[in-house]
Amino acid sequence: MGQRTETSKPEILIALLGVTGAGKTTFARLVSGDTSLKVGHSIHSCTQEPEVVRFKFSGYPIVLIDTPGFDDDSRSDVEILEELAAWMAQHGHLKHKQLDGLILLHPITVLRAGGAERKRTRLLKNILGPQAYKHIVIATTMHEHLNSEADINERVDGRRQELWGDMVNQGTKLVQHFNNKESADNIIDMIIQISKKLGKLRSLLQDELARDPRLIETTAGKDVKKQLEEEIRKVTTQLEQNRGKRPRKPLKRDKSQAGITARRAWRDWRDDQKELEEKLAMLQFRLKRLNSLSY
Repeated sequence: MGQRTETSKPEILIALLGVTGAGKTTFARLVSGDTSLKVGHSIHSCTQEPEVVRFKFSGYPIVLIDTPGFDDDSRSDVEILEELAAWMAQHGHLKHKQLDGLILLHPITVLRAGGAERKRTRLLKNILGPQAYKHIVIATTMHEHLNSEADINERVDGRRQELWGDMVNQGTKLVQHFNNKESADNIIDMIIQISKKLGKLRSLLQDELARDPRLIETTAGKDVKKQLEEEIRKVTTQLEQNRGKRPRKPLKRDKSQAGITARRAWRDWRDDQKELEEKLAMLQFRLKRLNSLSY
């Protein structure tokens, strides 16, 4: 009789997301044993393009996709949405395959969620949709920087109320990651168990792009468009108000104290005007870019 071979276990695809500095690359190193992965210690994300890490876990071939810093201030919502849409709709990992789950790493060193954090969480929800929430594990990180278990619990409870309440209520798991291999392995195992129970993750963005390839017609695209239009209106109003404050341009030959003060006021106004004009042009470019994207 021939030797019996173990049935091959299915490949598990996992997306790894998190704000810059949450510890995504460190997490990938812990679970994979690959110490060659670059780990960042600055405010700038080391991971500007999705990086695929492959390893075996309990016999399962794992594909961990370490994505760009999801809350990197140098990247606009349009850039992040564009990249994730291209990744989901066109490129290797999700063109013919679907994710099994998503891990969101989140540092709790800041007491309250900021505006950018709320904005990106809303973007993530609009990309995934409620049907994907059961496939998500949110793991809080950086607990070692807090003084006590009470502080940790306060931060975690605060984030649950501020950001993730609807996700947790609809099946997202909220856990603590202690920056060690055992903790990281437990999170990978959670995703495997979720996949065995629920099957593959299908994001709202994927479903919407399958019906209409225009990114701006998706839930996430519409929300980003709305925010851009609000920002454009706000900056346009500021420009108009600033034009109304335009000081009289002083004569260069006026060497009096009043002349010096007037020239300083003129320069300050001119700099403010230029900054607003550049911001408006950037917002208009992003809106135009969003309108042009199809997958």
